[in-house]
Amino acid sequence: MHDKIGRTKSELTQAEAVLRESEGQLKEINSMLEERWTERRTLEAKIKAAASAGDVDALVLCQARMRQLEKSIFELGQSGAKCLKRIEGAKKYLETLSVRLDKLKHEAEKLAARIERHTKSLTAPLKLSRVKIQIDAIKGQEKA
Repeated sequence: MHDKIGRTKSELTQAEAVLRESEGQLKEINSMLEERWTERRTLEAKIKAAASAGDVDALVLCQARMRQLEKSIFELGQSGAKCLKRIEGAKKYLETLSVRLDKLKHEAEKLAARIERHTKSLTAPLKLSRVKIQIDAIKGQEKA
């Protein structure tokens, strides 16, 4: 099992990567939304100008583009909402891992102290080994 842990990224590293990736995606979505909104505002002015000038062809083209923009804005909004949910989930998962890691470290300290006191327990070294493996799985092995 130790070999498997060494070959894969730690749970903590993976969760942090998911969070960073989701935050990056949200920034991209927000910048694309801003571009679409800017284009929409510009298009509104063109529609008013075409309507007042009586240019039906330009008006139809602008209105078609406006529908495309509104659909794009709606879809980007949905993508942004999904991304926010992923970010919140990743943050909760990171918090859960942190709490779990703290509990495992505390358990490891108690078991190590118990072993140092030369307790007659035969299971303490095995439990300590199990706890250390779990800690390595969460935060990864530290390089010496």
